[in-house]
Amino acid sequence: MVEKLLKAQKEKRAVFGLKEVTHSLVMRNVDELFLTQSLAPEATTKLRRLASLAGAKVTNVDSRVEEFSSHLKKPFNISVAAIRKVK
Repeated sequence: MVEKLLKAQKEKRAVFGLKEVTHSLVMRNVDELFLTQSLAPEATTKLRRLASLAGAKVTNVDSRVEEFSSHLKKPFNISVAAIRKVK
C-alpha cells in the first residue's frame, strides 16, 4: 500500500491532506483513497461517501498518522492521502 503511494508520488499523482483530497474526490479524479486510524469519524464518513460517488477504492491504513507520514518520507503529518486517476 505504501509502495503504491510512493510510486504515485514519483509520478506526481499523489494527493495529501483533507482539503486537497476532498477537492479531488468532488472532481471525481481519484483512483484510490487511503484513510488512517487517526482521522476524525466525521471526516471518514464524508470521505467514504464522496469516494463511493466518485467510484474510488477506499483503503484503511493500519498505521497512526506519524508512522504513515514517516513511511511516505514526509516531514508533516498525513491523515488522508489519495492517488489521482491517470488522464
